[in-house]
Amino acid sequence: MFNVGMEIANVSRELRLASLEVELIAEDDINGRIDFAVALLKRITPVKTGYARSRWRSHKNYFTPGGDIINDAEYIVFLNQGSSKQAPAFFIEQALAAAKII
Repeated sequence: MFNVGMEIANVSRELRLASLEVELIAEDDINGRIDFAVALLKRITPVKTGYARSRWRSHKNYFTPGGDIINDAEYIVFLNQGSSKQAPAFFIEQALAAAKII
């Protein structure tokens, strides 16, 4: 097994850029916002081995608007609580707000 390390240079900058980028997505296109949020979460998730970053998935409803964004890494809650210096605490909520999911 090998470890891959990568530092996120500026999560705050990525989130600001995401807010601007999401404006290009139609307000009523929830599936587009879900895709955008998953891509953003993949960009800003802290990386030591790459496992947590690789576990982002979405499940979209096809008959009604909406869906789920999922990360089944066992330690994603700890990362989101600020256990890594690569991303601020609650980076998931910040990404979902930037994508106008919440």
